[in-house]
Amino acid sequence: MADNLLCTLILASEKASRIARLCRENQDLFSLLIQEKGEKFNEIDFKTLADVFIQQTVTKEVKTKFGNLADYVQGEENNQFTNTLGETVSVEIGSEVKETSDMLSKVLAGNDAAARVLAEAAHEEISLEIESLVEPDVLKDIASSNLDLENIGIWIDPIDCTSQYVKGIEDMVPTAHGIYEAGLQCVMVLIGVYSLDDGKPILGVVNQPFCQRNVNNGQKKWKSRCIWGFSYNNINRNNLKKNNTIHNEKHVVVLSSHDPEAMSVMKPLSSTIDTCLSRGAGHKCVTVVDKLAELFVYTFDGSYKWDTCAPHAILRSCEGGIAVLNEAIEKYDTTESENDFLSVLDSCQVKYNEASESNKNHNWKANSGGLLVYNGTCRSNDAMRQILKAFASTRS
Repeated sequence: MADNLLCTLILASEKASRIARLCRENQDLFSLLIQEKGEKFNEIDFKTLADVFIQQTVTKEVKTKFGNLADYVQGEENNQFTNTLGETVSVEIGSEVKETSDMLSKVLAGNDAAARVLAEAAHEEISLEIESLVEPDVLKDIASSNLDLENIGIWIDPIDCTSQYVKGIEDMVPTAHGIYEAGLQCVMVLIGVYSLDDGKPILGVVNQPFCQRNVNNGQKKWKSRCIWGFSYNNINRNNLKKNNTIHNEKHVVVLSSHDPEAMSVMKPLSSTIDTCLSRGAGHKCVTVVDKLAELFVYTFDGSYKWDTCAPHAILRSCEGGIAVLNEAIEKYDTTESENDFLSVLDSCQVKYNEASESNKNHNWKANSGGLLVYNGTCRSNDAMRQILKAFASTRS
C-alpha cells in the first residue's frame, strides 16, 4: 500500500502545481485570490485562495484513496477564506465540478467563469507517466516495506513561500552556486508523511510549480519538477539525480535574511564557507537536497512541521537529515569520532507527531530550537563541525 500512497501523492502534487500556475496566469483573477494574514518577520504574510484550494484538493485526493487517513491530514491553512466583499466562505471540494464551482463563485465574488476553470482543474484526472518518476522495481521495494498506513499522518504545505508567489517575480537569476534568492522558483508544494508513533518522517513529495519556462508557440510556459524520497524499515529510495554533487572549493551554507545570529556566526568562517540568502523554508531545504548547498542553518522557531516534513523524508532517504539546531549545539563535542558525531545528529532529529517529547511544552506544530539541515555528504559533515563549534563558542 505504501507504493500506492506514493503514486497518489505524486499525482496530487502535480495537480496542486497546475492549480498554482493557473491561479497566477490571470493577474485580474489573482487579485481576487489574496488575503492578508498579518506580519511575519516585518513582511506582510499572505494567504491566497490557491493555498486553501490546493490544500483542500490534496486532502480530497488522499481521503478518496485512503479514507482511514481522513483525520490525520493536516496543513498550514484552515479552509476559511474571506473574499473582496468581506464574506467568509468555507472552501470545500465537492463531489462534482458544479458543486465546487458554485462554492468558488462565492469566494470570487460572483466570477462564475473563473470559478468554473478552477473547479475543473480540481476535478481533472491528471495524466502523468508515474514510471518517469518511480521505476517499477522501486515501487516493489517500497511495497515490501510493510508500512502500516493506520499509523501515519500527513503534513501539507500547499504553497511554501507564499510571499514570493504573490510577488510573482519571474526573471530572477540564480547565484553563482545555482541558488535562487527570491522569485517564483522558490515556491514549493510540500507533502510529508510521518509515523504517528515515533514522529519520524517516512515519505516526502516536493513539487516545484515554477521550475523552468519553456517556449511553446511563442508563449513562455512554466514546467514543474517533482522529487520524492522514502525511508522506512531500512528501505531508502528516491528519484534524485545521482550525479548532482557540489564542486566548490568552499562549503556552501544557505541562510535566511532575517537570521542575524546565523549571519554573525558565519562571518568569521568566510575563508572556508560561502553563505547564500534565500526565501522559503521548504525551498532552502531543497537546495540542500539538490546539493547546491551543503547546509541550511536557521536559529529561529519560525518554521513549522509542514515546512520540513517532506524534504526531511527525502534527506533521510540519502543519509541526510534535519536536526534541532540547539540540541546539536548542546551535544557537540570536538573529540567525538565520525560515527559518534552522526549518532548525536540522529538523536537530535526533528519529530512530527504531537506525542513526541521534543514537541511538548510549546506549539507542537512549530519547529522549536532552530534547524540544521544537512545532506549527509562528507563535505556537509565537515561544514557542520565548523559551524557547531562556532555556535558553541559564541553561546558559551
